[in-house]
Amino acid sequence: PSELPTCDECGEQPHHPLPPKVSFVIELVPARVVRHRIVQPQVRCGCGHCIVCAPAPPRVGDKVQYGPRLASSLIAAKCMDAIAVERYAKQLKRLGVPIAASTLFDLFHCAARLVSRLYDLLVQQVRGFDLVLADETRIQVQDKEAGKGKTRRAWVWVFLAGDLVVYVYSKSRSGETPVKVLGTSPGMLVV
Repeated sequence: PSELPTCDECGEQPHHPLPPKVSFVIELVPARVVRHRIVQPQVRCGCGHCIVCAPAPPRVGDKVQYGPRLASSLIAAKCMDAIAVERYAKQLKRLGVPIAASTLFDLFHCAARLVSRLYDLLVQQVRGFDLVLADETRIQVQDKEAGKGKTRRAWVWVFLAGDLVVYVYSKSRSGETPVKVLGTSPGMLVV
């Protein structure tokens, strides 16, 4: 305060410094979207028949204009937070980046193709465990063969081995999915 109170004991104003009192407030800093400008130098030979361009940084897919951070944010929103892609598109629109849900689905699938080999390695590791826990959950999915607006049942299988978790989509609840995932693993399966 501008005027310090006086001490009840000695009558003086406090003037000997002490360490400051520190407290914390947790605040939300909204996400921001940036547009990076990529400049690729080019050179040509003296006759003009040969042009060489510096390589572009890696992208999620050919001609994809959205970066890997946006793709990973989309994947986390959909897979970890169960946010529908259409809702994620609305969130991006509020940030000033209108992206169609169909474009986000394409981006999601591009990223999935990139990590498919990692997924296959994860499945291989699960096969090596002595004990694997599994469960299946029924979901409704669009049935394109039955017509617009029609749905059918499908299942998402979850396999847990140690700290590893593998999700597998299946059109069936049959034992084919565990056999496909675990193969001839000598371990024990608890369902």
